[in-house]
Amino acid sequence: MPITKRQFELGIDEDIQSRMHQIYDLLAANRDLAYSSEELRHKLLGDSYDSSQKANQERALDVLAQIGALDKRWVADTAYFAFDQEFDTDSWQPKIEISL
Repeated sequence: MPITKRQFELGIDEDIQSRMHQIYDLLAANRDLAYSSEELRHKLLGDSYDSSQKANQERALDVLAQIGALDKRWVADTAYFAFDQEFDTDSWQPKIEISL
């Protein structure tokens, strides 16, 4: 199945893009919180997940941090992720505010 050019540029497939949406939506709704990858995995996948789901979530987090949608910081040897800026989640491009 073909992927979009943007997916190609980001190195993601449909499953990873779906995870990106889930993570971004959760953090956008909780802008005053930062979550560890384990906390996000538990919140989004529950207790039962396989290694491919874990790997896809880690890739989704990495891409979201790389493009600047999320901020990633290390606290006591644990990576935490927080909302950073508004993105168009169809194109994964930053939303640009136009003021007149």
